[in-house]
Amino acid sequence: MLYSAYLDDSRGNVYGRDMLKSLMDPTKDLNITHIELELKLLRQRMNEDCTLVNKKYAILDFQFEEECCQQMRWHMEYNQTSESDGTRLQDYVNGTLPIAGRSWMGCKYLLIPSAYPGNECYLFLVNIRE
Repeated sequence: MLYSAYLDDSRGNVYGRDMLKSLMDPTKDLNITHIELELKLLRQRMNEDCTLVNKKYAILDFQFEEECCQQMRWHMEYNQTSESDGTRLQDYVNGTLPIAGRSWMGCKYLLIPSAYPGNECYLFLVNIRE
């Protein structure tokens, strides 16, 4: 279902369509670049189709986890926020990051991708209302 929505992309996103067609080849491995593109396209589609279900979700990118870790390292080592003062994390909350992001204020769930060594990727669903 997800693939067919992108293959029929009315914007003519040839790069995205070609990459997604290559994902369907079972002999090829998925990597973070493929997944990041999927998430970006999904965010764009969800912003275009503003159904009630789509408004409940904010989909993040792989850099979000790194931003959180950076803030925690600075706080633990220096007992203060990093030089960026947490503005990048605020950009995530406000929806200016990632590309085609949305503000968390009206959302119920966050979808947070996370990658680990050994090509293992996870997608965490976090209920931010409970």
